Amino acid sequence: MKTINPMSLGILHRPIEFQRRFFLGIASTMFCPMDEAPGILGELAMWKFLATILPPEIPLDMALPKTAAEFLVSGSAFSPVGNRCALSPFRSRSAASPSG
Repeated sequence: MKTINPMSLGILHRPIEFQRRFFLGIASTMFCPMDEAPGILGELAMWKFLATILPPEIPLDMALPKTAAEFLVSGSAFSPVGNRCALSPFRSRSAASPSG
């Protein structure tokens, strides 16, 4: 199978068998900074970045079907005195859908 996509977007694809039926899961990935400098970074930069932050025992499962949308957020946190925190609670929020 040959896939054609822009250099800035990544594509993951995986065949899936469920109840003796066959499907093709396709996920498109985009890597962008979440600061004042808007833009899209390239797919190669995304894979290099993910290799440094994702634990090796956790697979990237983006091409598998999900019951709801999901997104991956990564960041660093520092205490008020400048020491890096191992864990920190956070929240994320996206715009509400038109249906509610």
